[in-house]
Amino acid sequence: MPLGKAEKKFLGWIFIACAIMGLLVGINQGIKYYLKWQEENEKANALVAAARILNDSGDYEGAWKTLEKAFAIRPSSVEVQAERANSAMLWLRNIHLGILQGENKISSITDKLLPALQQRAASTHGREKADVLAHIGWANYLKFRDGYKNVKVEENLREALQADSDNVYANAMLGFWLLYPEGGSRNIAEAKKHFELAKQDGREGKFLRKLTLWAYRNGNTELQYEPEIITMVNDMRTHGDTISFIERMQIVNDVYYSDDASLDSIFARLTPQEHLQTFFYLVRGIDLEGRLYLQFIHAMILEKMEDYRGAAQVYRAIASKKSYD
Repeated sequence: MPLGKAEKKFLGWIFIACAIMGLLVGINQGIKYYLKWQEENEKANALVAAARILNDSGDYEGAWKTLEKAFAIRPSSVEVQAERANSAMLWLRNIHLGILQGENKISSITDKLLPALQQRAASTHGREKADVLAHIGWANYLKFRDGYKNVKVEENLREALQADSDNVYANAMLGFWLLYPEGGSRNIAEAKKHFELAKQDGREGKFLRKLTLWAYRNGNTELQYEPEIITMVNDMRTHGDTISFIERMQIVNDVYYSDDASLDSIFARLTPQEHLQTFFYLVRGIDLEGRLYLQFIHAMILEKMEDYRGAAQVYRAIASKKSYD
């Protein structure tokens, strides 16, 4: 039986009412979704801000854990992804290579950080891409130290240079790798070229100087790096960099306890006045009274400065305790 006008009109109103109710429900759900998204976004942003503070304080592990919470909330957030990559790079640059031995494998850290770097490398370009690729190469170098010999180190670093030829991280890390025992080609001329290219970037001068010093101190005894080491220490001194007491003790032993030919090369690298300042920069905190050989080095530097009276005074102090040829 066909519907009348009144019935059709009534059904029309029902359809309209249902549509309005559906729209209201949709709007309500949308508002709830937006409020939840906003709340989660604010929480993720707060975690990112907290991570930056932790990084500034040197708590890289704490910063990383904080960012993992932010990533769990907002995995698609570009800001969170970028900050995870930045935090990973900062942590990798500040791993103290001397204290991670035995069971404390460096790869336990790098394996956590690499996925964040690989994700960021796939979504960025230019200098930032080069930064990330260089740190992927550095993470692989750290894994290499742990015994993983099939990792890509040089490939990642050279790929980074394709994205940014002057990149400070890629050049500094490649120069370091080239001189690393069992790793690079040991081509000192190419390594020096990359250290010089790194300076053109204009960033991270302190990191560059530190890594260059490490490159010359990394244990490759087949090459005589003592003159390079004293040159880098002098450069760090003039820039106001700090070197830990333990590392300075090691440098003193590596550099000055050398044969005559090596000492001649070391003294030839700096002016006597520069060398005297660098010598005291290195031996600060070391008891020279108990290190007669270092007093002898001091006297030799004074001689080269033509301060013969000062040199003779040091020599007499040495002779009063122990004779030397």
